[in-house]
Amino acid sequence: MGDWLMSPENLSRELGLYRMGLALTWLAYCKENHVRLCVRTTFFELREFHVFDCQTHEVVPAPERCDCVALSYIWGKEATSPQQRLEKVVQDAVAVTQALGFNYLWVDRICINQTDIEDNRHQIRQMDLIYSNSALTIIAAVGSGPDYGLPGINGTPRKQQRTVMFRNQSYLSTLPAGSYSIQQSKWNTRGWTYQECVLAPRRLVFTKDQVLF
Repeated sequence: MGDWLMSPENLSRELGLYRMGLALTWLAYCKENHVRLCVRTTFFELREFHVFDCQTHEVVPAPERCDCVALSYIWGKEATSPQQRLEKVVQDAVAVTQALGFNYLWVDRICINQTDIEDNRHQIRQMDLIYSNSALTIIAAVGSGPDYGLPGINGTPRKQQRTVMFRNQSYLSTLPAGSYSIQQSKWNTRGWTYQECVLAPRRLVFTKDQVLF
């Protein structure tokens, strides 16, 4: 009975994660059919590489041959201290990571020691390996900072398609081309995110109105 008494917030969250089933089919198809293009055949040795454990919410040394999801997003003008709280885009990325069957997420702000200049430099030098060896890269091509989140996940709003009822029939407007939504995003204006996009073999892109693979 409790399932039918879900709050609007929980219902929105459940519907968002339910849609990740489609993303699972995309990933499965890619793994089966894109072996030469997308499946990693070698694992680079990343030194002092840490990941975020989505179950314990702790930053831990990456296990050997770690299947890690990476996050690409905009920091924004005023980034929250990693010790204070997980920003909305990270919270949503954790939910997506787990819904897709992964446990480890790499986020630059929390997986790189921002107070250690040497560690910061070292990790930046190997970011090409991090993104090119990620099992999947989640891209937040929406909003102007980390507090916007991923549309459709954990109550983060998604722009609804316009509908019109005429003679008991419902008509839906088409969605904008995915490439157009990405090109118009603030995420698309950053040099760092360009590198992350180019190097990632698999990209799950969240725009304001849809999810693209």
